[in-house]
Order: sequence, then structure tokens, then C-alpha cells
Amino acid sequence: MAKVMQKESNWRLAGAVLAGYAVIAFFSVVTDWAVNFFIAELRTAREKPAYYFVIVIVADAIFSTSAGYLCAKIARTAARNATIGLMALGELIGAVSAYASWNDVPHWSSIVLLAIYPPLVWWGSQMRQKLFPVKPVFVKLRTSGA
Repeated sequence: MAKVMQKESNWRLAGAVLAGYAVIAFFSVVTDWAVNFFIAELRTAREKPAYYFVIVIVADAIFSTSAGYLCAKIARTAARNATIGLMALGELIGAVSAYASWNDVPHWSSIVLLAIYPPLVWWGSQMRQKLFPVKPVFVKLRTSGA
């Protein structure tokens, strides 16, 4: 009898990546709305002050770590591949966003977000895997008893 590790489906990997990024997108929008709602001067300012971008960076750091954790939780034994996919998707969308808003936001803000995203996603994924390790499922192969 041989033991074979059950492989996670590609749908589960894709779902883990999309769910992780959906968490980041949703909470980033909610944070932006909340900050603009509670700080009245942001609604009337021509340019956003530096502290606004610091708030966004800190919030996005928390969301990125949480997304890595969620991605690893959903992907189970394929957490490494799903985490790499989440990092690649986030960097691609972040680079496009940085390019589109290059003249509207301080350059340091875009660069910092692009730089901290991958390590934080990886850290969140590693936290999940270390706190709650997923044991691979083994399947017994039947041999014909001829």
C-alpha cells in the first residue's frame, strides 16, 4: 500500500487568491470612506495631507496580513502557491494603480505600498500555517490481491 497526498483543486487556489484580494479591496474602500467621513478637512482639501497616506498605509498593512492569513486558510495544503498568487495579483493591481495615480498622490506612498505588500501577505500566510498547521490527507491505494 502506498500513501499519496491529496492535491488541492485549482478552483480552491483561485478562490483563495480572489478571496484574499477581495478582503483587501473591501476594507480599503471602507477605510477610505471612514477616514473621509470622520475627518471633515479631508472632504474640502485640495490635496490630502501626509497623515492621510500614513493612515492608508497602516490600514493596508493590516489588511494585507489578514488577506495572507485568509488565503492560506482557504488554500489549505496549497497555501504556498495561493499566497504567491495573491502577492502577484496584488503587485500587478498595485502597480497599475500607482501608475494611474502617480500625479495625484505622493510618490513615496505608492512605493511604500508596493514594497510592504508582498512581505506582509507572506507573513499573514506563515502565521496561519504556524498557528494551525494543515496536515495533508493521505489516501490508501488498494492493491489487487491476485
